[in-house]
Amino acid sequence: MKDITTLTKLFAQYAYTQSYSTAFSELLDYFLVPFKWYETKEEQLNALSHVTSHRKKDMLVSLLTEIGELSEGFEDPLGTLYEQLISKGQKGQFFTPEPKAFFSPKLHKK
Repeated sequence: MKDITTLTKLFAQYAYTQSYSTAFSELLDYFLVPFKWYETKEEQLNALSHVTSHRKKDMLVSLLTEIGELSEGFEDPLGTLYEQLISKGQKGQFFTPEPKAFFSPKLHKK
C-alpha cells in the first residue's frame, strides 16, 4: 500500500469537531452522491447542490483528489484509512497482507 500520510492528515482536518467514524460515513455519503439513484431530476439536483454548497467543500475536493491518486493500481486507500483510523484493528474491516512473491514477475515468466 502506498503511504497514506497525506490522506490521514487531510482526513483529520476534515473530521475536526466530530468523530472519525461520523466523518468517514459523511465522506462516503458525499462521494457517492453522483452514483445514487434518484427518482426525479429535482432530487438529484438537490443532492448535488448540497454537495457543492457543503461548508467543507474544499476539503472534500482535496480528499477526493488524494484518494484518486492513491487508488491507482487497484489500491484501496479508503479501506486502509478505515482500518487504521476507525476500526483501529479492533472491529470492522481487516486486510490480510498480500504475499509479495505472488506478484513477483519472476514467478510468472514462462
